[in-house]
Amino acid sequence: NRKTINLKVNDKCDLVFLRECIVGAEVWRVTNSDKNKIEQMESTYKNGPAPGMMGGSQDHIFHFAAKEIGISTLSFTYFKETSTITFDVK
Repeated sequence: NRKTINLKVNDKCDLVFLRECIVGAEVWRVTNSDKNKIEQMESTYKNGPAPGMMGGSQDHIFHFAAKEIGISTLSFTYFKETSTITFDVK
């Protein structure tokens, strides 16, 4: 939370949120971003429940690409928890 990641234009960055519970209705989601500077690509998931099993947890991997020079702050929300990451693109 509240970390700064330094990137160059066209760099890609993955952020991994471990052990996201998939039983409830909520998953980690981006709730604030500057889409002109940081492109969010489709998320992927790892370490989910075995095929045919209900519930459990998974690792949620967000994928981003730096599009423009500048500072962009992203907020992620999971239920009432919020995490903030700043991208500093040079």
